[in-house]
Amino acid sequence: MWVDEPPTNAWLLSGDIENDHPFNLDVLLKLYSKEIDVSLPHKHVTSMALVTHGSLGEIPWSYVMPVKEHRAFVNNLVNKAVEAINDLPKDYYIDTWKAGGQVLSSLRQAAIDVPTWSEIMEQRPGNVHVVETFMPDKKGFASKVKYNRFGTRTGRLTVESGPNILTLKREFRKKLIKSSSPEGSIISIDFAALEARVLLYEAGGRCEDPDLYSFIARDVFHGSANRQQVKGAVISEVYGSSKHALGEALGISGPDLDDFVMKVRVFFKINDLKKRVKDQFIKNGWITNRYNRRVLIDDPMDHIFVNYYAQSTGTDVVMLGFRDLLTRLRKLPGVRPLYVLHDALIIDCPKEHVDTVMKFDTVKVKGYVQKFFVKPEIVNCTQ
Repeated sequence: MWVDEPPTNAWLLSGDIENDHPFNLDVLLKLYSKEIDVSLPHKHVTSMALVTHGSLGEIPWSYVMPVKEHRAFVNNLVNKAVEAINDLPKDYYIDTWKAGGQVLSSLRQAAIDVPTWSEIMEQRPGNVHVVETFMPDKKGFASKVKYNRFGTRTGRLTVESGPNILTLKREFRKKLIKSSSPEGSIISIDFAALEARVLLYEAGGRCEDPDLYSFIARDVFHGSANRQQVKGAVISEVYGSSKHALGEALGISGPDLDDFVMKVRVFFKINDLKKRVKDQFIKNGWITNRYNRRVLIDDPMDHIFVNYYAQSTGTDVVMLGFRDLLTRLRKLPGVRPLYVLHDALIIDCPKEHVDTVMKFDTVKVKGYVQKFFVKPEIVNCTQ
């Protein structure tokens, strides 16, 4: 039937993945690398463009096109849409993807220190093109950021338009963004060792210490390795750095280096995860993360399997965790979420709620019985 407004529980096909309808079929199709062409037949578009001098706004196509052709066009769209709805997996979209959408739609414009912004622009530093994206309006606020959730294979966010918080230097971030309330603070709430915890929890492990790397240095290496060495080894395993480069960074080589790396691999059961994900790729031509998001891989090297799995799963953990945080933050009047910065949520917090927010230490994330630790940090405080 024809309706003026689609029901909120109906799948919407519009050709626009940015549409914030709760059941966006265009997004579902994109997640599984499928496409339905919603464009009208070229000959009719060309004809109307000549008549309307290029304007193709609100044209009543059901009256313009021959009845049979319009009916065939609509029937084709309906049939393809129904086929996609019936055939494509929907659990990931409904249970996980929508949580990220809720987080991003809750973000607000950030207050900018106008004199500082003007001063930086006059100095023209190397990062000036990024600083420029934070240009304040007449009320002293930057525009709202718009993220692209399909900008990377693993789902990590990229900035599509607005303030490029992802590439703004830390020194400028601390100076530019200020609280919109008197004596308020800008607070960054970061996940602690996110991807390392994903690997540990995938291996069935637990760690109740907020500092995972210190825990490993103490309990696995019994003090023979320090925190930075452990962190370097974990990052090397996730991102595929060479063992030689790791050895140079750690100052060890030969059997000592082999033993060190092996202990890290055994602790996280890296080889088990690598085999499981690699076998899935060989069978299907893609891998899925913890939440069944499909991840495509062009270059199937061993470290890529671990990297993509950990990073993609971590991205979903972040969004699910931030949704949990926002539920708590909504109980604190005046708190305004501003940006998602990789594994961190940046908020504008009134003075009276700073102590409460600074006590946040864990989030519970669907899909894991273990807790994920977060660390709030005051980035800027308005005096």
